Amino acid sequence: SKREFKRILNTDGNVALIWNNRGKSGAEFNSNYENFILKYGIDYKEVRKNEKNVDLFFKYQKETFDNFQDLDFASFKGRVLSSSYIPLVDNPIFPEMILELKALFNKHQRNGIIRIEYDTEIYLGKVE
Repeated sequence: SKREFKRILNTDGNVALIWNNRGKSGAEFNSNYENFILKYGIDYKEVRKNEKNVDLFFKYQKETFDNFQDLDFASFKGRVLSSSYIPLVDNPIFPEMILELKALFNKHQRNGIIRIEYDTEIYLGKVE
């Protein structure tokens, strides 16, 4: 939080907040993946980054860069399951979700790899 950043920063220190935001338009995979997350993400809508919250935190300069991850199925599955909003293995919908995840991967993979495209946003500023 703001108070904690002030406590640990050197005098006149900078803060960098970095998000990898999946592209929500463009490639068919991006929209299919977003729909998957909307379907299975327990509190996905609540945990998405809100730029207004950044405005309340500090004044910043923002830079955006293109970025991507190329993943095989095991890595893709691990990436998905590491998200806090995805159901855990003991959730009754978990088996169905994994089957749909595999179908999503199979539909979009090329040579056993899918590419997740991101807009990497960097917010740099000073906490006042």
